[in-house]
Amino acid sequence: MNNKYQKFDDVVSSFKKFIVTRKWPSAIHWVPHGGIIFLNKIMFIRVISAKKSERNARKAFIRGECNCPQLTIEGICCTPETTWVHLIPHLTEDDSRWGKNRALITKMSDSGKPVEVIFVTNILYWLILKLIGEKMENGNLQYK
Repeated sequence: MNNKYQKFDDVVSSFKKFIVTRKWPSAIHWVPHGGIIFLNKIMFIRVISAKKSERNARKAFIRGECNCPQLTIEGICCTPETTWVHLIPHLTEDDSRWGKNRALITKMSDSGKPVEVIFVTNILYWLILKLIGEKMENGNLQYK
C-alpha cells in the first residue's frame, strides 16, 4: 500500500486528460457537495463561482485524505466550454481500519447519461428546489 497521498493538482491533471479523451472540455467547474438535485428526470446543479468551487473541492479532497480511503471524481455533464464535476467520498463502516496511514485512491468516471440540466445560481431558488426534492423523497409531495 502506498502511504503517500496523491496531490489535488496531480489528480485533477489526470482527470483532465481522461475527460479530453472522451471529447469533454478540459476546463473544470466543481459542483459543491449536495449541489445536485433530480426532480422529474431533470438535474438541477447549484452553481457557485469557479474560484470558490475549486477552493471547496481542494478542501474536500484534503479532508477526504483524512476521512476516507477513496474518492471518486465524477464528470456530471458538460457545456461547450466546461466539464462539471464533483467529488464523491466513499465512506463505509470498515474505513476505520485504514487508520491515518491509508492511501488515497482516486477513480475517474463519467456517466454519459444524457439528461436535461438546469444550472441554478440564485440561492433562494436553490433552497426552494432542495425543499421540494426532500418532500418528494419522503413521499410528502406528489408530482403529476
